[in-house]
Amino acid sequence: RFILFLIDHGPEMSLDGGDTFKRPHMARGTYGLTTAAGALEPRTTDYARQVIVSAVGGWTQQVLTVSRDGGNSWTEIPVDRDGNSTLDDYDNSIYFNPQDANMIYAGQLKSLDKGITWFRLSRKVVAVYPGNGGIVYSAQYDTAANRTTVYKSTDGGNEWNAPYGTFSGNDRELWVSPDNQDRIYAAVWGGVNIWTGARWELKGAANGLSADRFGSLNVYNLAIDPTHAHVVYAGKFAAGQGYSNGVFRSQDYGDTWENITYNLGPELNVWHLEASPHDGYVYIGSPQGTWKLPPPYTVYTDTAAPLGTLTLNNAAVYTSTTVVSLNLRAADATGVAGYYLSTSSTPPTAAAPGWAAVTSSTGYSADLSYSVSA
Repeated sequence: RFILFLIDHGPEMSLDGGDTFKRPHMARGTYGLTTAAGALEPRTTDYARQVIVSAVGGWTQQVLTVSRDGGNSWTEIPVDRDGNSTLDDYDNSIYFNPQDANMIYAGQLKSLDKGITWFRLSRKVVAVYPGNGGIVYSAQYDTAANRTTVYKSTDGGNEWNAPYGTFSGNDRELWVSPDNQDRIYAAVWGGVNIWTGARWELKGAANGLSADRFGSLNVYNLAIDPTHAHVVYAGKFAAGQGYSNGVFRSQDYGDTWENITYNLGPELNVWHLEASPHDGYVYIGSPQGTWKLPPPYTVYTDTAAPLGTLTLNNAAVYTSTTVVSLNLRAADATGVAGYYLSTSSTPPTAAAPGWAAVTSSTGYSADLSYSVSA
């Protein structure tokens, strides 16, 4: 299940891994039907009540909008809790906290109640560390000095510091490695700037990010494979000139790059990049549509069910009450990621509502209170 948030046309949702799409009903905003960014509530299989956050409007300004029923209906959020307009440029800047879905970042706004109320931060959040959603990042460009400062907050945007110094030029996108909160990638007009722990290193033509036919090294967007942090993607875009030279990939944390435009090239402008956390496929948005490419590694599909046991009231033979204690125990070499409780003898599908997500681990145990029919 995923959504493409599109320019001019609103969102398109797929429930079958991208084989087919349907358009969720979203009313045209005052400024248009562009959805410049969006995010789905993580770690849930109750899709009928899944929260989705987006922003609808024009190319450069949108109003925050929220769905609480999996995209079937949407409610615009015109003002925050203090009465300030939510009209802003939300380009690629809406994120759920991966560990706490109640916490959402949307540009300079933040919610602690899953999008019901919003308040303003002192800085716009442009990246979230996947390993801890309370660690967020912002960037500020100084036009006069032509330098960008990257800021970091470890408390969800309340307090900020600038531990990474500055780099030359303006950043187009900022990404954080999923396995290192202090390895930062910036797409810039000149290549990819990488904070390696001590300094910024600009990767360009000498590293495989070859110039396009206009002589440009401008990188417009980035993506990092969520489960293989060494795999990084970069998209080129020749604004106001014509077609650039497409998509590049690194398999060594951005040190070296290769052009992977393949059958879409040799010339292509890339509007957006995203790598799937499920199978590693990378998706690109372009003037020629949306395309996907498999990852440069073998995707393992886990078909073996976990081994588990379920007992009532610590293995009691019978019970005289309808409220019981369920003792769940399960083990799986890949990981146990959820459980489903029901008195039905029919096994649920993976997409059935009612699954309870848990932090994936090879061994899981819990004691839960449950009501059974008399």
